[in-house]
Amino acid sequence: MLLAKTISSDDLKNKSEIDISLFSLADWIGIARFMGYEPTWSYKMFCKFGDLKKYDLANTSRTTWSKIAQIFHQNQAWAEIQYIRWHSVNN
Repeated sequence: MLLAKTISSDDLKNKSEIDISLFSLADWIGIARFMGYEPTWSYKMFCKFGDLKKYDLANTSRTTWSKIAQIFHQNQAWAEIQYIRWHSVNN
Protein backbone atom coordinates (compact mmCIF):
# COMPACT_ATOMS: atom_id res chain seq x y z
CA MET A 1 0.00 0.00 0.00
CA LEU A 2 1.44 3.34 -1.04
CA LEU A 3 0.10 5.12 2.04
CA ALA A 4 2.17 2.99 4.41
CA LYS A 5 5.31 3.71 2.39
CA THR A 6 4.48 7.42 2.31
CA ILE A 7 3.88 7.73 6.04
CA SER A 8 7.09 5.92 6.95
CA SER A 9 9.24 8.00 4.63
CA ASP A 10 11.04 10.61 6.75
CA ASP A 11 7.95 11.05 8.93
CA LEU A 12 6.40 13.30 6.28
CA LYS A 13 8.91 16.10 6.84
CA ASN A 14 7.71 17.91 3.77
CA LYS A 15 4.02 17.14 3.31
CA SER A 16 3.84 19.20 0.13
CA GLU A 17 5.88 16.55 -1.69
CA ILE A 18 3.16 13.90 -1.38
CA ASP A 19 1.46 13.17 -4.69
CA ILE A 20 -2.03 12.12 -3.63
CA SER A 21 -2.88 11.13 -7.20
CA LEU A 22 -0.79 8.01 -6.53
CA PHE A 23 -3.03 6.87 -3.67
CA SER A 24 -5.07 3.78 -4.43
CA LEU A 25 -8.62 3.21 -3.28
CA ALA A 26 -7.18 1.07 -0.48
CA ASP A 27 -5.03 4.02 0.62
CA TRP A 28 -8.07 6.30 0.74
CA ILE A 29 -10.01 3.69 2.72
CA GLY A 30 -7.17 3.57 5.24
CA ILE A 31 -7.18 7.36 5.55
CA ALA A 32 -10.96 7.41 6.02
CA ARG A 33 -10.78 4.80 8.77
CA PHE A 34 -7.92 6.60 10.49
CA MET A 35 -9.75 9.93 10.42
CA GLY A 36 -13.14 8.46 11.33
CA TYR A 37 -14.77 9.40 8.04
CA GLU A 38 -17.56 7.48 6.35
CA PRO A 39 -16.35 4.84 3.86
CA THR A 40 -17.92 6.66 0.91
CA TRP A 41 -15.62 9.62 1.59
CA SER A 42 -12.66 7.47 0.52
CA TYR A 43 -14.32 6.62 -2.79
CA LYS A 44 -15.14 10.27 -3.46
CA MET A 45 -11.54 11.28 -2.74
CA PHE A 46 -10.21 8.50 -4.95
CA CYS A 47 -12.43 9.61 -7.83
CA LYS A 48 -11.53 13.26 -7.30
CA PHE A 49 -7.76 13.00 -6.83
CA GLY A 50 -6.77 9.52 -8.04
CA ASP A 51 -4.99 8.68 -11.25
CA LEU A 52 -7.96 6.96 -12.84
CA LYS A 53 -5.89 5.83 -15.81
CA LYS A 54 -3.46 4.03 -13.52
CA TYR A 55 -6.16 2.46 -11.38
CA ASP A 56 -8.46 1.27 -14.14
CA LEU A 57 -11.71 0.24 -12.47
CA ALA A 58 -13.35 -0.58 -15.80
CA ASN A 59 -12.33 -4.22 -15.46
CA THR A 60 -13.79 -4.56 -11.98
CA SER A 61 -16.47 -7.24 -11.94
CA ARG A 62 -20.04 -6.86 -10.73
CA THR A 63 -19.19 -9.23 -7.87
CA THR A 64 -16.31 -7.02 -6.75
CA TRP A 65 -18.48 -3.89 -6.96
CA SER A 66 -21.02 -5.71 -4.82
CA LYS A 67 -18.34 -6.37 -2.19
CA ILE A 68 -17.19 -2.74 -2.37
CA ALA A 69 -20.79 -1.62 -1.87
CA GLN A 70 -20.98 -3.73 1.29
CA ILE A 71 -17.77 -2.15 2.62
CA PHE A 72 -19.14 1.32 1.85
CA HIS A 73 -22.54 0.49 3.38
CA GLN A 74 -24.22 1.02 0.02
CA ASN A 75 -26.98 -0.97 -1.65
CA GLN A 76 -26.80 -3.22 -4.68
CA ALA A 77 -28.12 -0.46 -6.96
CA TRP A 78 -25.07 1.66 -6.07
CA ALA A 79 -22.80 -1.25 -7.02
CA GLU A 80 -24.56 -1.67 -10.35
CA ILE A 81 -24.31 2.06 -11.11
CA GLN A 82 -20.57 2.01 -10.39
CA TYR A 83 -20.09 -1.06 -12.58
CA ILE A 84 -21.93 0.56 -15.49
CA ARG A 85 -20.20 3.91 -14.95
CA TRP A 86 -16.69 2.47 -14.98
CA HIS A 87 -17.44 -0.03 -17.73
CA SER A 88 -18.69 2.78 -19.98
CA VAL A 89 -15.41 4.66 -19.49
CA ASN A 90 -13.57 2.02 -21.52
CA ASN A 91 -16.22 1.64 -24.22
